[in-house]
Amino acid sequence: MVKLTRDSRTRSAEVDEVSLRDGQIRLLWTLVGTDTDRAVLLLMARGRGHCEMRLPAVPTGDQFQIRLRLESLATARTAHQWIWDLYVDPRTGEEPLRLGRHPDGATGRQDIIDGPSQHAAGAVVEPYFTIKKNLSLRCTRGRVC
Repeated sequence: MVKLTRDSRTRSAEVDEVSLRDGQIRLLWTLVGTDTDRAVLLLMARGRGHCEMRLPAVPTGDQFQIRLRLESLATARTAHQWIWDLYVDPRTGEEPLRLGRHPDGATGRQDIIDGPSQHAAGAVVEPYFTIKKNLSLRCTRGRVC
């Protein structure tokens, strides 16, 4: 069971599950402090070119879900290595929220990244949490899983 301590004034997008299977990544998250039934996942590539992708999420009860083909992440850039930072636009006119881990008040949680790194279109795609506990996706060309 997950027990969360949340400050209702704080807006956040909290990752519940990251699953990599069959050339897809499935993301499941909860929006906190934002009243909306619509959300868009915003992927922003770091570095030159600032490539960006926007994908509508599917509401599933109190959470949002998206399935993304890894091939689309791997073919969007031509660099040897690049990183996608993930944000959620709650479609309320407010700034997008960085998609990240649940706050430290969460207990009873297992590792939420399920499945090994995946190979797609000549690149390996690996989800990871940054030092600030935000979710990012690292893509590396020419590397074997």
